[in-house]
Order: sequence, then structure tokens, then C-alpha cells
Amino acid sequence: MAWVFVDQPVERSDEASGDVTCTWTGTMETSDLICPDWRIRTTGWGESASIEMVDGTLYVARFHPIASGARVHAYDAASGREIWRSNLWGCGPVSHSKYRNEVHLVVLDEGITAFGRESQCRYVEVLDPRTGAPLGHRQAAD
Repeated sequence: MAWVFVDQPVERSDEASGDVTCTWTGTMETSDLICPDWRIRTTGWGESASIEMVDGTLYVARFHPIASGARVHAYDAASGREIWRSNLWGCGPVSHSKYRNEVHLVVLDEGITAFGRESQCRYVEVLDPRTGAPLGHRQAAD
């Protein structure tokens, strides 16, 4: 489990089957999620991600390091089919000119858990691993 920022590739393997490894890489112009049989490319300025894989499902939290918010996606690791996507509430809408945003995604017994640290606050959000529905949200002042 590690913070993942632009230009720092990360790999995740499915520990249950051991046969699927996916990699996230990012540059200032594009980001790629690369798995053995599929690939997703996004364009945009400096996108970052935190990824985890459990039981054949790849969970990806995509965020921008100097903007608020994040979106979590769940993909079938073998086919690349998107299972669900969910926006994190995070710190809510904020107005800013200088900002910091980091999201760390972890799979826990409680669900897909996002630990966020933005300029406005820190937060923990829990999503249902099957549907992406919010299960809980807590905020703390930074």
C-alpha cells in the first residue's frame, strides 16, 4: 500500500489467482492502466492514482494532486469491464488557488477504504466493494 503520484509506476497482482498483474503509469499528459489483455488511457494534466486488487477486481482511485475530490472505479481485472464507479465526497466543494490532494486506497474487511488528505481536511470513506455505494464518511480538520 503506497501513495502513487505522477511518474511513479505501480503494479498490483491478484494474490488469489496470482496470474493477473496490472500497472498504473502517469505523465503530465496521459495516464495508463495496463493489464495483460486490456488497457485504459486517460488524458488530462497530471492525474494520479492509488490502486488495489483483490479476488480478480481492480480498484482504482483517480485524483489530481492539486484539485479536490477523487473517483473510485472497480474493474474486472481479466476483461477490463468497469463494474462500477463512485465519486468520493472528500472535503466537499472547496474554493482554492493553491491545493494539495492525496488519496490512498486500501481494501479492508469493512470495504474499499479511501484515506484522503486535502488542503481543507482529512477524510476516510468506505465504499461497498460490489456496488461502489458509500458505506461511511468521516472528516477531520487538517
